[in-house]
Amino acid sequence: MGDVLVNSTGEGTLGRIAQVKAPMPNCTVDTHVTIVRPKPEIGMHYFGMAVLDWEPQFSTMGRGATNQSELSRGQIGEAEILVPSHSLIQQFEQFAAPLFGQVVNLMEQNQKLRAARDLLLPRLMSGEITV
Repeated sequence: MGDVLVNSTGEGTLGRIAQVKAPMPNCTVDTHVTIVRPKPEIGMHYFGMAVLDWEPQFSTMGRGATNQSELSRGQIGEAEILVPSHSLIQQFEQFAAPLFGQVVNLMEQNQKLRAARDLLLPRLMSGEITV
């Protein structure tokens, strides 16, 4: 948890960033995604927001043929992220953790609601269930 995923191949999506906020067992990424992992002393929420700030620059740093631009691990690794004092990172993490926890919770609820809709809608349309 806390890893940041950077799309490192393609046009239009090059440099897009997402952070893993919940456990994802049995998950792998392909060679078109670079995993960026924070050091333990850097809070995962701060790290995710700091790397996300690089998304516009990453999107323009690709090299290669049309529609197959590549953003190398080296280029991503050279991105400089300002790291504030440990106490400031801790304060940020205490503030941000509940907010991001709520985001994960709402995403999980949406997934359950979509599953319920997909289960019930065909039955409603067929008349098997009446309202």
